[in-house]
Amino acid sequence: MYGRSPSREGSTARILRRDIAPIPVTSAHVDAEIEEYIETNVTYGGVSRAQAEEMARSRREDLRAPTLPILRSIRLDALGNLWVEPFFGAGIDVGPFEVFAANGTWLGSVSVPPGLDRGFIPDFAPGLEIGDDYILGVWRDAQDIEYVRLYSLDKS
Repeated sequence: MYGRSPSREGSTARILRRDIAPIPVTSAHVDAEIEEYIETNVTYGGVSRAQAEEMARSRREDLRAPTLPILRSIRLDALGNLWVEPFFGAGIDVGPFEVFAANGTWLGSVSVPPGLDRGFIPDFAPGLEIGDDYILGVWRDAQDIEYVRLYSLDKS
């Protein structure tokens, strides 16, 4: 039924904070985002580059937050550990996941291989499965051909 709020089970047991300095949005970030927008519309939208550039022209003037987001997504693995994915996007390097145990203990940083699709929106990317001792995902080669890859997690 529309308009119903989901039930709220559980409670907040702990709030973890990390001291991370916000990164100001620069013209380089905006340029990279606009170029990615143009390329996406040319590749998947069926428009010419000139049409895509015209569509993107007003994006430069769009209101933006003064700083980049801190995180892109959070996920739980098969053991209930929290995987925090730092923000990345056009022109922004992909950082490692930060992994926390259910009790809030920091377990470490996990970098995934270049080319592994870290998509977090199921409708737009195949996603990433994080098991108790593996990561399963879709890897793309230089020609953008997809392969299913399984990587073991070294917890030593």
